[in-house]
Amino acid sequence: MLELASRRNRALFGNGQRPASSKIGLWSRAVELSSLVLLGCRLGRRGALSAAGRRRAARAAEAFRAGLGDHILACGGKSWSGVRETDALCAFLSEAGVPEAALEREPWSRSTQQNAHFAAQILLPRGARRIGLVTCDWHMARALRNFAAAGFEP
Repeated sequence: MLELASRRNRALFGNGQRPASSKIGLWSRAVELSSLVLLGCRLGRRGALSAAGRRRAARAAEAFRAGLGDHILACGGKSWSGVRETDALCAFLSEAGVPEAALEREPWSRSTQQNAHFAAQILLPRGARRIGLVTCDWHMARALRNFAAAGFEP
């Protein structure tokens, strides 16, 4: 069911196994992804990422550095203390070394269903169907359902 990865990913994951040094627990073998989609969550005081938001963003940056995707769509249009979730996530990703050219913002969504809807408007016209979803474990089942219903192969 999973496609073999591009040459870049095969070089990282040659035998289909994660490198022993990798902390990425996302897949046991490489897959070719059109994009990584990072789902937003509540921000803390003065628009700072919550612990959950930091974990999600750190995992997205780690997946990017491991070559699992060369583009990250950060979702989240809700503002907390005047800061949108997508902007806080992208600021964290930039500080984590993800190039600005690899980041894209989805600034309208206020729910998981809207994350999927607006991500579909951005990514599907480009042919980006196979995506890596980045969220919390308790949120993943709902996110997978919403993104599959929107036309993705998450």
